[in-house]
Amino acid sequence: MDNEVQTKNSFKESLIDFLQSVAIALAFSAFLFIVVLQPNEVEGSSMLPNYTTGDRLYTNKLAHWLNGTPLGQTLDFNYKRGDVVVVDKPGLGLSLIKRIIGLPGERIELKNGKVFINGEELIEEYVASDVLTYGGTFLKDNEEVVIPENHYFVMGDNRRVSNDSRYIGFIDQQWISGKIFLRIWPLDKFGLIGSGEYSFE
Repeated sequence: MDNEVQTKNSFKESLIDFLQSVAIALAFSAFLFIVVLQPNEVEGSSMLPNYTTGDRLYTNKLAHWLNGTPLGQTLDFNYKRGDVVVVDKPGLGLSLIKRIIGLPGERIELKNGKVFINGEELIEEYVASDVLTYGGTFLKDNEEVVIPENHYFVMGDNRRVSNDSRYIGFIDQQWISGKIFLRIWPLDKFGLIGSGEYSFE
């Protein structure tokens, strides 16, 4: 009889330990996905040739919380030109995956199919060599605007079909969920994602 009671108690303790482990794992997972990581999937062709429909990406959400802070600077979480970010602008109804082109306080102009930052031509290594960048309904060709404080100018890599800041305006940093840092699918493209390379001419 004592052995039977001991077995039941042992089973009960094992069950409680298991449930506690599951609860801790779920809580940790919830913390990760609420505060640290966010899965995203590419839809559409606005980021070609670098990202295609079906690409599965992970966003570092710590950039959202730490951008502009000394810790964010130390950890390289601050938003910078060339970063691919997830934008959740109110009223759009969907998340956009775009690249940061212009930073707060900079002057941006689109002229002759090229991008100019503070009067200098931006040479973007992440767009196809034959891509021309023309204005939209918000920023028209040959019009220079100043990006407000705490705002960014974003564009898709496929400038011909991208709904971006040329049409929807400046992006408040609070609308940026974080920056893309990892691609997990397709497997042949699995790996960490850094900032796009660029230079000025």
